[in-house]
Amino acid sequence: MGDRGIKGAERAKFEYAAVLEAVRGLEKFGSRPGLDNIRAICTALGNPQEDLRFIHVAGTNGKGSTTQFISSILSAAGYKTGVYSSPSIRSYRERIQVDGENIPREAFAKLGGLILEEPQIAVTEFELTTAMSFLHFKRENCDYVVMETGLGGKEDATNVIPPPEVAALTPISIDHTRVLGSTIGEITAQKCGIVKDGCRTVSSAQTPEVREIITKLVQDVVFAPTVEILEMKQEGTRFKMGGETYEIRLLGAHQAENAATAITAAGCLNDARLTRDVIKAGVKKANIPYRFEVTRDKTLGRGKLLLRDGAHNPAGITALARAIRDYFPNRKIAVVMGCLADKDYASCVKILAPLTKSFIAVTPDSPRALDARKLASIAAEFCEETDVAPSVDAAIKKAAYGADIILVCGSFTMFI
Repeated sequence: MGDRGIKGAERAKFEYAAVLEAVRGLEKFGSRPGLDNIRAICTALGNPQEDLRFIHVAGTNGKGSTTQFISSILSAAGYKTGVYSSPSIRSYRERIQVDGENIPREAFAKLGGLILEEPQIAVTEFELTTAMSFLHFKRENCDYVVMETGLGGKEDATNVIPPPEVAALTPISIDHTRVLGSTIGEITAQKCGIVKDGCRTVSSAQTPEVREIITKLVQDVVFAPTVEILEMKQEGTRFKMGGETYEIRLLGAHQAENAATAITAAGCLNDARLTRDVIKAGVKKANIPYRFEVTRDKTLGRGKLLLRDGAHNPAGITALARAIRDYFPNRKIAVVMGCLADKDYASCVKILAPLTKSFIAVTPDSPRALDARKLASIAAEFCEETDVAPSVDAAIKKAAYGADIILVCGSFTMFI
């Protein structure tokens, strides 16, 4: 590993702080599509992934929510359930969870250090955490593991797993064009790369074009039924699907659609413990941060709401805008936004612009961040009032003066 590893006496101790610093330091080396390296890593570790049962989730939007809905269903059935997802927000260790609990610091240090000290293996950050997750889930004797892809599917490091019990495809749209391809056909083919012989495949509702591509690429795919929204309140969403009524804590029609995909995936497992009541209890319990998350903050002023959402591409921003119109029509909204430079940020701004007169740009805490001044210059074409702020907190305070609702969005890095 050379200077990518843990140096000196720290290597032997596998101290958490040193291992975490080394792992996060790998981010600057970027990603590496392809499975040759992750296969070599897993082979060196004894291929722990071969002893696990997976549900594999890929898509452009809704991956994280669908992953958590599936996990919650499995946990409600009493299964010990591992979850691998990204990005992390509150703690780096939340990328690897068992039954909702982050990988312990000691285990993170031991497993990360074990891989980092191997001189023959040069890993990327994502390859490292993927391999760590396999080791942790095997040592914890997980019954199921819900694995969320990082980027794409076919050449994503998570795709080193054996054929999953179920491959789940969430809504697919244009994103990550430099890596996945510039057309919706190329991108869909990459996502469908998680489908392997012997696994069942489910899909969210897709655009007609994407649905046609999927049906050509995948045999016997099961599309989630259409949901009927019965009630949308700030306490949650109630919807009907396949003659049954479900309740979820998450807000927005798009979250009902994500839950529908998870429910369909659970049904495809053909597991007797996954009864209708268990599935209903599982989706109702699921809670995922920064997905149309609404809170009251008295420090901002009486009656003001803070709305935080990780939407970061045009399809996600469109779903966010739809939810805002559903829940908060005719309210004064200020947008606090920060984006990564490799996203279609101009389209995202244009979609949000009709909802607000006030737009404050922030540079996220990421090496891939877009400079706030550039984002503000684009917003100035559509919004009456634009500004930049040195931090998210400063931007929220600025926005609170003239708005009822402060929306923070554009990247999950805004919440780190």
